Amino acid sequence: QLNQLVDIMTKNPEYRIRIHTHCNGKTRGALKVSTSERDVFDLKESKMVNVSAWKRTRYQGEAIQNFLISRGIDPGRITLQTW
Repeated sequence: QLNQLVDIMTKNPEYRIRIHTHCNGKTRGALKVSTSERDVFDLKESKMVNVSAWKRTRYQGEAIQNFLISRGIDPGRITLQTW
């Protein structure tokens, strides 16, 4: 689905996207986060972090944002809203 989004954004350079992420609750937990600059979904290069629900949601949105940017989408066309 993300590759389809890249195709849409590439074919329509006037399009902008706002990524909304949302969390419920205030619990903390472990999250595996990629440290790869080449592939934000590469878990071979990753670290475990203990984060709040809000931070977990932020990481998820940033992963999508970074994926789009790594595929050539101008960062100025992307905004991220964490709830």
